[in-house]
Amino acid sequence: MEAAFFDLDKTVIARASLAAYGPALHKAGYLSAPMALRAA
Repeated sequence: MEAAFFDLDKTVIARASLAAYGPALHKAGYLSAPMALRAA
């Protein structure tokens, strides 16, 4: 499963989506460390 989050005008989140959602996605098993490194 892949997802992309874009908030171009920064109205939803004020930081990078990977930083905001990464820990929760990793804990749920949707994001591995290698996947996070590729996305960075």
